[in-house]
Amino acid sequence: MYARIPYWLCFETNMGSNFLHSVRHRGKVVNTVPSGTTECRYGITYQGRRHLWCLYNIAKEEYRNLKQKKLVEWAVRTIQRYYIRWKRRDFLITLSIELSSLCDSPISREWPPCPRRLTETSLLIRRLHHKWRCHKYRLRFDQVARNRMREKVTASIIFKDRKASYAKSVSHPFVGDYVRLRQNVQWKKMSLESNDQYVVFADMINKITRSSGKCFF
Repeated sequence: MYARIPYWLCFETNMGSNFLHSVRHRGKVVNTVPSGTTECRYGITYQGRRHLWCLYNIAKEEYRNLKQKKLVEWAVRTIQRYYIRWKRRDFLITLSIELSSLCDSPISREWPPCPRRLTETSLLIRRLHHKWRCHKYRLRFDQVARNRMREKVTASIIFKDRKASYAKSVSHPFVGDYVRLRQNVQWKKMSLESNDQYVVFADMINKITRSSGKCFF
């Protein structure tokens, strides 16, 4: 004679990795131990049908708890995913509203704050916005102003960090012809002969000879 013990009792008593599989097969029965013994496989002591029913209820409650835990974890992941999407959308909408009120100057460093998760996205958008703002600023210039800006850029390449007085002179507009060379009769005659009337730079200079130290104007 063999006692008929539920198959799920033959699994680990700590309800470990094989628990779900055991619960799925809890309706099955197998011949496990002779009727004369009091202990079945894996150290589970057989103490009668009432004891088996108690173990069944414990296993059922454990399975319900595990199922509830998995459901809660799934809900947390879903809420977290949708919350991140909502924060992204809210950041982009808020950014589009606040950028319209910011200064259009290319040298302006104003920028709205962003969430920590969107720091990289904010940096990329800021670079694109700066390029667009510079392009929009350049469209305001006519050809004369563009030539003047090219001269400023060239002067910056030549004199920046090399001439002490350069930083103070940036705010002053570049005139080029400081001595009104275009109104000089001799210059007009030479420009007509050479067909070159464009003056890049004209100013009075003092020349000092190295040998005598005399100054010539």
